[in-house]
Amino acid sequence: MSLDRETIQQSLRTAREFGLRVVKLQNGDDKFRAVLSANVDDDQHESDEFAAVFAAEPDPIKTVCSPVVGFMKAAKVNLKVGGKVEPGQIIGEVIALNLANDIISEFGGEIVEVMAKDGEPLEYGGAVVRIKVTS
Repeated sequence: MSLDRETIQQSLRTAREFGLRVVKLQNGDDKFRAVLSANVDDDQHESDEFAAVFAAEPDPIKTVCSPVVGFMKAAKVNLKVGGKVEPGQIIGEVIALNLANDIISEFGGEIVEVMAKDGEPLEYGGAVVRIKVTS
């Protein structure tokens, strides 16, 4: 499934049909989130709402995820809320089969949430930190 216009519109229609207000879709790095208004009755409103969602600015909060299954090992960088991270910076390691795999931040900015603590198990794609992107 790719996050193309048709897929997103079908998801929005299905959400309305079942009375859901929040739609979250993800395919790899592609993410889509929408909060639906309570009273959308016709196709014109649906198209307007869909266009408004795509016109919105991207979410400035990004998540750095684990590249493999293993155990979190904090880097020499102190991962704490309010800390600064640069793009390409190693923020930790995942230990798997006694091998260390770097966790590299793709984004630069301020840490807003630390999701994985030192020694905790991590799944592939498991959230490590959330960053308010500034660069």
